[in-house]
Amino acid sequence: MKFTAKYSAILGLIIPMLGTAYAQTSAPPAQVTSSYAPIVFPAKNQTPEQMDKDKADCYAWARQQTGYDPVAASMQAQSQPSQQVISQPPATYSQSVPPPPPQQGGAVRGGARGAAGGAAIGAIAGDAGKGAAIGAASGGAIGGVRQRRANEAQQQQAAAQQQAIAQQQAAQQQAALNQQAAQQQASANQQAGNQQKLDAYKRAFEACMEGKGYTVK
Repeated sequence: MKFTAKYSAILGLIIPMLGTAYAQTSAPPAQVTSSYAPIVFPAKNQTPEQMDKDKADCYAWARQQTGYDPVAASMQAQSQPSQQVISQPPATYSQSVPPPPPQQGGAVRGGARGAAGGAAIGAIAGDAGKGAAIGAASGGAIGGVRQRRANEAQQQQAAAQQQAIAQQQAAQQQAALNQQAAQQQASANQQAGNQQKLDAYKRAFEACMEGKGYTVK
């Protein structure tokens, strides 16, 4: 009798502990809500305690059958920081290179060099002044042509730099748009996959609860 009484007392302590452990491992956490909240009606007049236990059993069974846990999915979604969708590509700042100002003075320098050379030639011919005038005119013309060619080359170089910068900015904008589209597509694919898993879990949970005598909507 003493052994039986002692054994019964031990069982009286162990059974409530096992029930608590079972509820903690099977039932979803009360503080977390998932996106799936079905309406369950006790068609066979089950007690609220029995219905809670059956819900926990079907939750664990549906999770095992489908590999999807709506509570864990909700916790993960709540822990992830919200991402703002960028509707416009990031602005790029123009870095255009202004064309260099046209250089001047080529005709003057050419005229001075031509006058010096013409004066030397004119001195040999006996008329230094006339030779200097002729040399200045021809030297100024040659110097002006060279200066114009140099200015045109600088302007062409500046235009090429501006075109390269514009192409780089366009490429950056296109890359940003492509990255944004890829992120949106990946997010859409993930949402579609999660929805399919949730639908499978719903069917499993409802089948389990209906098998236990409940009406689920």
